Amino acid sequence: MSRFENECVLCGSTRKLQKHHVGGRWFEFKLPLCHSHHVTITVGLKRLRIDTSRKAKHLLHAIRATLYFLWMLLDALARGDSNEEDQDNDGKA
Repeated sequence: MSRFENECVLCGSTRKLQKHHVGGRWFEFKLPLCHSHHVTITVGLKRLRIDTSRKAKHLLHAIRATLYFLWMLLDALARGDSNEEDQDNDGKA
């Protein structure tokens, strides 16, 4: 079992998990997100006018939605990396 099945892939939270359809509801690739990150991504997709409903079968929407999700994932990883560097620097001082 993957560790990501029981925690938000963006922050690691185990509370209020929801399955996010990364490419939209037409596609079955889902990852767990906490409620807060799920809302953030859903609102962002709407603001960008990326339609991920079952009506939007167009592959272009799925690719845009996936790229937006990957951007959010990269931001989360970057924040994690900077936190580790801060801890390393604190330990050396």
